[in-house]
Order: sequence, then C-alpha cells, then structure tokens
Amino acid sequence: TVLFYPPQIDYPTIPESPSRAYAEDAFDALAQIVRDFDFASGADASVWLAAVLTDAVRPALETAPVFGFDAPQFGAGKSLLANLVGLIVHGDKLIGKGWTTDEAENEKRLYAALLAGERSYLADNIKKGLPFGGEAIAAILTQDEWAARKLGKSEQPPVSTRAMFYATGVNLVFTADLVRRALKCRIEPRVEHPENRRFDYDISADVAAQHPQLLTAALTIVRAYVAAGLPMQGRFKPLGSFGDFDRLVRGAMLWLDLADPLDTQADIEALDPDIDALSRGLELLDAVFGDRAFQMKDVSELAGRSKNAVQSSLIDWIRDNTAPARDGALVNTKALGRYLGEKRGTPRNGRRIDMVDPKSSMAGGKLGRDGIIWRVQKGGS
Repeated sequence: TVLFYPPQIDYPTIPESPSRAYAEDAFDALAQIVRDFDFASGADASVWLAAVLTDAVRPALETAPVFGFDAPQFGAGKSLLANLVGLIVHGDKLIGKGWTTDEAENEKRLYAALLAGERSYLADNIKKGLPFGGEAIAAILTQDEWAARKLGKSEQPPVSTRAMFYATGVNLVFTADLVRRALKCRIEPRVEHPENRRFDYDISADVAAQHPQLLTAALTIVRAYVAAGLPMQGRFKPLGSFGDFDRLVRGAMLWLDLADPLDTQADIEALDPDIDALSRGLELLDAVFGDRAFQMKDVSELAGRSKNAVQSSLIDWIRDNTAPARDGALVNTKALGRYLGEKRGTPRNGRRIDMVDPKSSMAGGKLGRDGIIWRVQKGGS
C-alpha cells in the first residue's frame, strides 16, 4: 500500500541555513500580526510568540508547557490571540472547550481529545476564580504518553500527548501543580470597553490568507537558530521538564534578544492562591510559636482559650484552609496535620515547616507519643 499526499497549499521554501537577519525579518512578520494588542510587558508578548513557535515544531518536542491568555476584562482579545496561533500554524481556528470544577470530567475530556488525535486543546473562557489545573493536565504536560485512570471496567490505552494546550480567562489563575508548567500572556487594553474597538482590517481573515507565509516565518526562526549551532544552549535558566522547548523555542527567542517568556512565571506564582495561603500560614505559625516546637494538641489548646489578635488570626487561617472541624472541636487538627505534611519543607518568604525528631534538642521536651512535632524553620536553620 502506498499513501500519496497531494499538498493543497504552496508553502515558501525555507533556506537551508538562514541567517540571523533572515530570522529577524521572520520575527518582524509575526510581530506585525499582533501590533494592536496591548501586551502587559515584553515577556507577555514573548509568550504569544513562544506559543506560535512551539505549535509549529510541536511534533519535534517531547513535552511543552501550557499557554495561558489572560486579561482583566471580557472582550480584550484573549481567545483571539489563541486562535491566531492556530490560524498561523494550521490555517484554522482552535475549537474552544469548557473547563469544570470536576477533575474526573476534565480528565475524560482531555483523554477523548488526545485519543481523537486533536492537535490542540483550548480551555476557553474559564470561569473567573476557577483555577486551571489538576492531576490529569499536569501529568499530560510532562509525559510523552498518558493514560486516563480506569473508567468503569474499561482499561484506557495510553495516548500521545504531543498536542498544544491553551487556557483563556479573565484574571486567569493556575493551580499549584501547573505553576512551573505554564506560561501566561497578559493583555491590558487601555479602554473601558475593548469589545467596542474598531479596526480597518479583519485580523483573522488576514492571518488565514497569510498562513503559508507566516508558518514559514515561524519555522525559519527555529531553523536559523539551529543552523547557528544553538548558541544559547546552557546560557539561561532551564524550564524544568521542558528541555526540547528550551533548546529549540526559548533559545531561539533569547538569541534574537527578545524578552524571556519564562519571566511571566513570577506573576503566575504570585497569583497562586495555594502559595499565598501557605505563606500566610507560615507567617502566623512563626508569630505564635516562634522557634518553639509545637504539636496539634498545642493548636487545640490555643483554639480553646482567650487569644490575642495574632493567635486569633492563626485559628481563622486554619479554619479557612482546612476541612471543617467535627464533634464539637474548634479546629480540625487532623486536617491541619495533613496540610502541614503536604507542605513540609516547602520554602516561602524565608520560612518552611518541618518535622522535628523527638530526640532532638529542638523538640523542647515534647514527646513523640503525643503526635508529630512541628517547627517553623527560618532561613537555613
């Protein structure tokens, strides 16, 4: 059997060894497309370009980060930016899909899309306040193949994960497990009603018409960087789990002296509600217990007596961040113990929570039979 594919589109030829100047011209062609978008920073603009380059070479990358598109209000152009990537690389817009609070439902949708061989997955217009993430998407982003958990009595065969993943939303937030797996492009229109802006051109139609030239421009940038010998290799902080992305996409962009798309991760981390909660909790535990070790019984006793403002804030924080107490208890110390166990050793603002050996002098005479002994460690202590 012989398969014959007759191309329906004529694509320009990419030179064997394009020069840096050739790559710069290719970048200018792509940057012209988004000239009227109000990117929050140069790094945000770089995230959009990184999405284009990544999608263009996605079959050659074992893994790739998820790309988020974010704005402070509706009608700013978040979904349009994502769709422009699809138009440039594939000549088609992306198909927007929903995203829910149900992790199992999201897993089913992701698996169905990958099983069908879809090239892109767009979680579009995620509900404000709903973080994007979860165990399934976190695993997909860092594995070349993935199988959904067993559904009913059916075994789920592994599927290739070599697809692009996008998310859009107003003030988009990622879950903690995606903070290091995501890049986010933020646009901030300078008008109150961006949906009412008028332009003298149809950007989607124009990009669709230029698809062959624009895709060639994206591939030219990567080709020129490879032809130059990957000169940025080893000269910048890597994005863990995404070595191919660093090598071919991010390296090419830094070679062209563009802003580093990785710089947007500081904003992603700052907005992570889980990280913010942990920072506040460590601050309060430090303020109440200082260098002293403590156990859950100490927390229970604290909740049951008169408290100063700081101690009251700690009890409020525990109630806000753990499951409700039962059987008349004032705080759920079991849930707090699980929370501290999950966060053990995680540094935040110079503090971390650690377990103390009962035989250690840091235990302060507390006994292991009374439960795990905890202590807030500061700096390198």
